[in-house]
Amino acid sequence: MLKDSFISWESVNCFKEYFDAESSSFKYDYVVGVLNGGAIPASIIAGSLGVPLYWVQVSSYKDREPGEVLFNNLTVPNLPVGSKVLIVDDIFDTGRTFSVVSSFLSRKFEVTLKGYVFVSKDMKCVEKGVSYFEFVQKDKWVVFPWEFSSLLFNKKGV
Repeated sequence: MLKDSFISWESVNCFKEYFDAESSSFKYDYVVGVLNGGAIPASIIAGSLGVPLYWVQVSSYKDREPGEVLFNNLTVPNLPVGSKVLIVDDIFDTGRTFSVVSSFLSRKFEVTLKGYVFVSKDMKCVEKGVSYFEFVQKDKWVVFPWEFSSLLFNKKGV
């Protein structure tokens, strides 16, 4: 079983500051957030950039185990040709989620895509155009601060 690696709210604040510094030379037109895990990071980044935020929903894990990748376009409208789109998620683990979302967007729209995640567990993310804030070893299960209460309840059987 994977050991938990806890991310603090202080790290969340640093995540935004780091992103602001890293992205100052590239202007994005839109952010596409990956639900459920990427909801908070995507909201932080879109708010920082002052650009519209759209949502896709992807799930690729069940009970901490990789499963079937399920995709649903929730709110992405027709994006103008040449738009610069940032895909934001909480974690890059296997790369399956980013591949599904980027494939969908590049098939449907003529846009420039980049990705940004809070945590990466695989350096392949850089090859795929995904930047990251923090690196965590593959043998860890990352727990974000907005997940703390559900983790407590699940361990108590509530």
